[in-house]
Amino acid sequence: MDTQSLIAALSDDIALHLFPTERALLPNLDDVYELQLAFYENLILSDAELLRNGAYFAKVGETYTRHRGSSPFLRRTSSELATRHMACFRIAGSSTHR
Repeated sequence: MDTQSLIAALSDDIALHLFPTERALLPNLDDVYELQLAFYENLILSDAELLRNGAYFAKVGETYTRHRGSSPFLRRTSSELATRHMACFRIAGSSTHR
């Protein structure tokens, strides 16, 4: 495989091949098992059911799911999450290294 093909393959978002473009997965979905469950939710549940009961989608169309809307953690931007994550490490590190 040539370099350009390799880069293209590794840059491809698998979610775009599994789900309609109007479905946005939760940003912290990183387990294959969870991806499988999201795939089945997408096949089985209607849009209304996903909005009300779905566990793996943050958005359906332009509407945020109840799961995403109930979590202030998921409403943060990635930079805010990274800053908070690093702050937690600093706090944990200072309490364990006295």
